[in-house]
Amino acid sequence: MTEQRVGIRGLVTIKQDDEIVYEEVPNHWINAGLRGLTSFMCGTYFAASAYNTRQNCWSNGANIKVGMDTTTATIFSMTDLVNANTNSPNGFSATNVLNPTVGNWKITYTGTWAAGIITGAIGEIGLYLAPFTLLTYGWTETNVSKPQALVARISSADGTFVAFVPDQEKVLTVEWSVAISMV
Repeated sequence: MTEQRVGIRGLVTIKQDDEIVYEEVPNHWINAGLRGLTSFMCGTYFAASAYNTRQNCWSNGANIKVGMDTTTATIFSMTDLVNANTNSPNGFSATNVLNPTVGNWKITYTGTWAAGIITGAIGEIGLYLAPFTLLTYGWTETNVSKPQALVARISSADGTFVAFVPDQEKVLTVEWSVAISMV
């Protein structure tokens, strides 16, 4: 019998207007990201609240943040960027989950900052989602407002990309694709 494995990849593309600055650099998965994925395996259902009949999932409140740190390597237990810029993207969107090839599923989150919003060198970028955290078999999720958590990070300190200062005349766009596939 052939062994089948599932791979999870995060790839980040950074653009200034239509010019690609970095294309599909791999992210480092952070504890909250892997813990959240594992949590899906042991949950039984999402409980509906008497006041809110829907449950928020991972992408609720999703965000991409840029940071200025250039010396701190990514570690598995990180919970936030080291020196996050306080300016959130002016625009944020995500694709529907796509199935571009058999056994490959992908979603892309896109954060866009207007020209001139981010000043100084960018040395780290993080993907923030709202993952489940319960790891007990048969859990029931009742928290409809889970907090955002850093689930993946790229940084110049890891050698993923070279820190750069965005061109103040161009829009900055970060596209973060997460793909789960058979490998």
